[in-house]
Amino acid sequence: MAQGRTGEPRVNCQELQEKYEIPLELVLDAVSLGMKDKEIAEVTGLKLREVKKLRRELGGIGSTLDISHKKDICQDAKSEGGN
Repeated sequence: MAQGRTGEPRVNCQELQEKYEIPLELVLDAVSLGMKDKEIAEVTGLKLREVKKLRRELGGIGSTLDISHKKDICQDAKSEGGN
């Protein structure tokens, strides 16, 4: 998994989004607000285990995430290849 400028992990969010029915942006916003996994599950309709899995797939992100989180965490397939 690549690292962003802030040291946060970078993932292919487009690929990850295909696995989930809710917008990843909603989860990223909830995490940046410091919501607990159980709270995120309640507001998104995901099961708690799905929220935990998604957080792991996003590199174990935590509430230190700021408002520019999408820019720092998400990368497209082109970026992954080093282009």
